[in-house]
Amino acid sequence: PSFSTAPTGTFSNTVNENTLNIISGNPTGTVDGIVLQGTTASTTSSLTVDANLFNGLGHSVASTGVMFFIQQLSPAQTVSVSTNSFNSLNCITSGSVTFISTNYTMPAAGVQTVNNNQLVGNFVKSTAGGTLTVYSTNGSSPAGSNHTSTGNDFSGIGVTGATTLTGWSNTDGGSVTKTITNNTFSS
Repeated sequence: PSFSTAPTGTFSNTVNENTLNIISGNPTGTVDGIVLQGTTASTTSSLTVDANLFNGLGHSVASTGVMFFIQQLSPAQTVSVSTNSFNSLNCITSGSVTFISTNYTMPAAGVQTVNNNQLVGNFVKSTAGGTLTVYSTNGSSPAGSNHTSTGNDFSGIGVTGATTLTGWSNTDGGSVTKTITNNTFSS
């Protein structure tokens, strides 16, 4: 849950080098890997979510629940979501699945880096329905802020039936400078 009072000042939050195996038996439950809520940072702080291994995330029974592997909602000055590995995953949910989401508006001169994340082996969403999203952001960031996404490799994606597939969705409608290059998405 979010803090009741947002922190102030300049500090760093680091969520690095963790191995995640989260399996829910709740057929309607949401499964969250790493979530940084909107009140877990200040506009002068930094957040790092790097080098985490997702070896199991999903449901043990057929499900309608949604899944987020990495969800970053805090408007920190500097954010890195890089070198995370998603290893041979099979999700049995008709709900939506998102690998990485950084849905927030960056502060002035904010920097957001999403580089060199990879799918190792295959990812299968074996139940039809919902949307599979590799990456999404939809803030309204000001001029002077920068977003970079490069070297991400999500090869080996498989979806079933009426599942919508969204690869890289950067709809930050502000004046942010965007560099999105050398990313690979394939089945």
